[in-house]
Amino acid sequence: MISSISSAKNSTSNVKQNDRTTLSQYDFLNLLITQMRFQNPLNPLDFHEMTSQLTQFGSLDALNRISKSFENLISYQASINSLQAANLIGKKVKSFGNSITVEGGKASEAFYQLSKPGKVKVHIIDFHGNLVRVIEEGFKNASEHKLIWDGKDVNGNPVPDGVYLYRVSAIDESGNAIGVNSFQSNRITGVSFENGIVYLNHNTGKTTMEDIITILE
Repeated sequence: MISSISSAKNSTSNVKQNDRTTLSQYDFLNLLITQMRFQNPLNPLDFHEMTSQLTQFGSLDALNRISKSFENLISYQASINSLQAANLIGKKVKSFGNSITVEGGKASEAFYQLSKPGKVKVHIIDFHGNLVRVIEEGFKNASEHKLIWDGKDVNGNPVPDGVYLYRVSAIDESGNAIGVNSFQSNRITGVSFENGIVYLNHNTGKTTMEDIITILE
């Protein structure tokens, strides 16, 4: 009995030295074997209790296997996303956003779509927040429309090359505001990774894979 108590103390001491907060499958099985080894012969371990502990061990093993499978799946998906992102370098894509670029006096493509038919007005704004141009688009239906801007300001002068913002507003026949989705087109120049997320870099910033709608060319 003294030997058993001494062994139990040593086992407890080892656990304290390891200072772990979780048990591995090996620890779980070792504790069960130790419990069976030092059980009281006059009051042996209850069969149902032992069966319950074995069931817990089986559940722990199954959960660990599932967790490992999910880790492998996440790692595989991340690799696929990285490969797809790399293949988009040099391509022009359409994504959610409201940026428009002017290069050599020519504005990049931009699109918008109304939630229902209405009268549309577009404000072109530079990155300092200054109003550059107001474009009256007239009455539009709920299909997707391409924004046509000649790259000139309100006075008809060509604007400097750079990145601009466009804001689309629309109202219905009763004067109520209509929801609008804006889309931008950019050529992908590179790929970056931040906190496990893959970003596609372009001249107006960066876009996630989830924001890509169409590969234009």
